[in-house]
Amino acid sequence: FTSVEGVLYSKDKKTIVWYPRGKESKSFTVPENVKEIGAYAFSLCRNLTSIILPEGIEKIKNSAFGAVALSSVVIPNSVKEIEYNAFDESSLMSITLGEGVTNLGKDVFKFCFSLKEIKITAKTPPNCELPTEPRDDVDKNTCMLYVPQGTLSAYRSAPYWKDFKNIIEEGSLVSLSIKHAENGSVKLLAKRGEEYTWVIEPSTGWKISTVLFNGVDVTNDLSENTYKTPELSADSELNVVFEKENNNSVNSVNSSDVKVYGYSG
Repeated sequence: FTSVEGVLYSKDKKTIVWYPRGKESKSFTVPENVKEIGAYAFSLCRNLTSIILPEGIEKIKNSAFGAVALSSVVIPNSVKEIEYNAFDESSLMSITLGEGVTNLGKDVFKFCFSLKEIKITAKTPPNCELPTEPRDDVDKNTCMLYVPQGTLSAYRSAPYWKDFKNIIEEGSLVSLSIKHAENGSVKLLAKRGEEYTWVIEPSTGWKISTVLFNGVDVTNDLSENTYKTPELSADSELNVVFEKENNNSVNSVNSSDVKVYGYSG
């Protein structure tokens, strides 16, 4: 073995064997000559919040990042295999898997309840062993799974990945900005090709004056203060203007003076 600034490597420095749990550094960049992250190498490193993995790493062994404080990590394209329990109990909120990843071991995301998004760049869904206890795995009802363009059907039928309720294909999102005041707007990341229904609820003493969708007056299309957009094909904007009841002058209002609710479908 050999040690560099407290970090233990194999003699040829191609494997990280141990990163000190008590090391105070918040970030670490893995040297470019490293080919493998050893088992438990960064396990329980509570101070480590950021790590850079360079191209050239080929394997991440079991429990390598167990219970670490990382909020996000990008796995380089050179990595081919991530072993079992690699990220168990970590604080990860986001992970990007490079296009070279072909195999993920059992319970790789065990107890990763903070994980909000998984981005996969491989056009062929990586093999992922099913978890020992599905309830201990990442929450597939809320975690977003982003996949390359043209691969949606493949991921929807692939073991493990098909269980995610929100699989988003690259290029399938557009933004829908909701403006109902002069001092700001609300932007929704919407799915391309879907319709969205908006319920507009003025506060007491106010009424809807005008509703514009992409600059076109759609006020007459409202039904009980509800507007349904056409299928979204590009970034769009819904603009709502209110006026006081029994008052001919149109007023812009703060966002706290009105409620605008939206839902898909």
